[in-house]
Amino acid sequence: KADVDRQRRDDDEKDDDDDEMDDRVTTGGKSKSKAVVVVASADLAEPTPVPLVRSPLAVTVALFDGKVVLDPTDEEEAAADATVALALDSYGRLLGLAKLGGKALPAGLLRTCADSASQRARVLHELLDDHLLRADSAWRDARVARINQLGEGSHLERNN
Repeated sequence: KADVDRQRRDDDEKDDDDDEMDDRVTTGGKSKSKAVVVVASADLAEPTPVPLVRSPLAVTVALFDGKVVLDPTDEEEAAADATVALALDSYGRLLGLAKLGGKALPAGLLRTCADSASQRARVLHELLDDHLLRADSAWRDARVARINQLGEGSHLERNN
């Protein structure tokens, strides 16, 4: 009890310090402590690229009499014995799982769902990577063409 009271006093003192700062947003809760979010000015913020190292993809699995259907339609989901959504990275590793509805699943059947979804995620990631590489290449080619076109135009103007 004494430790809790001491922690609350410390939190209250920190809260008083936080109230003096204009660049913070606070929210209250049942305890007197506040969650603090620092808001940076748009003028000071540097854009930061977000690495897509473990970009997740979701795969939904529907089960019909123990048979797996990947990415079912709405009608298939409604008629399924059970439905599971899995988030997987580009290596097919499981990042998250949600049992959406239907009957309880034995561990072995859940593992079958995860394995099937993992294979599907790897294929989808390959397709996505291929598409992104082609789109990036097309964007770079178009940019080089625009730069070259601008360069040729200024060269012609200088010669006249």
